[in-house]
Amino acid sequence: MDAANFEQFFNLGGGVVTIERSKSKITVTSEVPFSKRYLNRGLD
Repeated sequence: MDAANFEQFFNLGGGVVTIERSKSKITVTSEVPFSKRYLNRGLD
């Protein structure tokens, strides 16, 4: 998985999704209700 592409995928949402990444962990925080199915689409 390319983390930069993952961030770009979620930043299309108008800035309501914040992504933090560390060495082996990605944290996704949303200001609005958020479905896990979008995470699955982003990881394909």
